[in-house]
Amino acid sequence: KKEKIKIIEGNSYDYSNYILSTSKSKLDKINKIGFFLDSPAPKFKGDGLLSGQKNIRTEEKWFPSLNKFFDRLEKLLNIKIFIVAHPKVKQEKFPNYFNGREVLDKSLKEISKETDLFITVESTAVSFGVIQKKPIFIIYSDEIKKSEVYLNNVKFIAKELGVEAINIDDPFNEKVILSNLKINQEKFANYKEKYITTLSTEKPNYKIVGDLILTLTNNAS
Repeated sequence: KKEKIKIIEGNSYDYSNYILSTSKSKLDKINKIGFFLDSPAPKFKGDGLLSGQKNIRTEEKWFPSLNKFFDRLEKLLNIKIFIVAHPKVKQEKFPNYFNGREVLDKSLKEISKETDLFITVESTAVSFGVIQKKPIFIIYSDEIKKSEVYLNNVKFIAKELGVEAINIDDPFNEKVILSNLKINQEKFANYKEKYITTLSTEKPNYKIVGDLILTLTNNAS
């Protein structure tokens, strides 16, 4: 709003890194696979360690419901679900709280192209699914329903993506699952423009800033 302030268009952090990624890392992929984008909570403190807030989700309720949902999803879609650990935490490779499902130690920007669908509660990393136009499942639980703010965040992301948020504590609904496999192209395009990048070309942030510096330097001289 102030004079002499120029707005520089660019990318979200995830998208800029995605453009730069040249990794050829491959998973042992036989069947279709899904990535669950995990958060620190409820197993770890996460941001609650700074704020002093208690986790809304509890280990005792979250993991049994989550694993039950994964079991049914894998059977219905004939896929294998992998866990993508949050960068803030270090997890075992095959933890029992995920019923032995493999936790990947590679960064999402390196392996995101290899999955067939994404599952999360409210991770901003769903941008990888939008970029690649792959199905995204937004999930929540009865515990999350008790928090109006938390539930509103979940429902907002689902609405922006054009999908129906799934309560993993509700009876498994095959119709909703299959419906969420369909990409809402218009919603994905709007999401990309609003939250991922303002550019029409794949230009990483370092290049945007570098070109700006060169322009200012040349003008000054």
